[in-house]
Amino acid sequence: MPLIDSRNKVIFGEINPEKRRCQYLFCQSFRKHKACSKCKYVRYCSPECQKADWPNHKKVCGRFNTPIFDAAAWRDNYENLFRWAAMHALEAHWKLSKIRSHYLLVHVLYGDHLVGATPSPFEVEAVEVISHAELRHIAHWSGDPDGKDVAECRKIQDEGGLGQATVLFRFPPPRAYMDAMKNPQNCYLIRERYKLTERRDPSTPRVASIEQVEETVKRRINGAPLPGMLDALSAMLHNQAISTALEWEK
Repeated sequence: MPLIDSRNKVIFGEINPEKRRCQYLFCQSFRKHKACSKCKYVRYCSPECQKADWPNHKKVCGRFNTPIFDAAAWRDNYENLFRWAAMHALEAHWKLSKIRSHYLLVHVLYGDHLVGATPSPFEVEAVEVISHAELRHIAHWSGDPDGKDVAECRKIQDEGGLGQATVLFRFPPPRAYMDAMKNPQNCYLIRERYKLTERRDPSTPRVASIEQVEETVKRRINGAPLPGMLDALSAMLHNQAISTALEWEK
């Protein structure tokens, strides 16, 4: 099942079904497997592993109903969440300069990098804030942070808005290709620009740390539990921006 990005006209490569990791969390053998007969996506090394993983897999089996995974469509589906994450992680209401000098970097896993049941073909591995200089150093990023993006950010801020947040999505190559690559650190880096035109208000309730931003994003996308964070999330719901960003299940 190939992964594409329709907005950037990129084909990431097709996952090789001959060599996949067994999706049962306690196995993960890496060899030829057979696909689930219903969803045609998840693969197991044996009927025993498939049976053992069924309590988890049955929650999502059948949702993978397309032969092509579009990373752009996935990002669009969670755009409000990523806007909310960028607003808090880049401290847009509270520091004018940070949104101009830093990116929000979202590490995304997909395909044969995933193990066990997931709500979608994509899973957020990590969320971090990284400066323009740091990203150029570790990823040889060719973007120009002093060019049009920063100018647009300043323009929005001059008009009373929060600025333009740049969110980078990092996709690793399929595992089937990684062994053959000279540099296994190579990855696909996709950039999204979010214009945050809401009025700047330093009194807006803020998330305490990037760790809380990360856990909120993971919970919404991955379905991961958030132990110890219910009080913080309850308080955040009073914020209209968060109420818009997160569609909480009742």
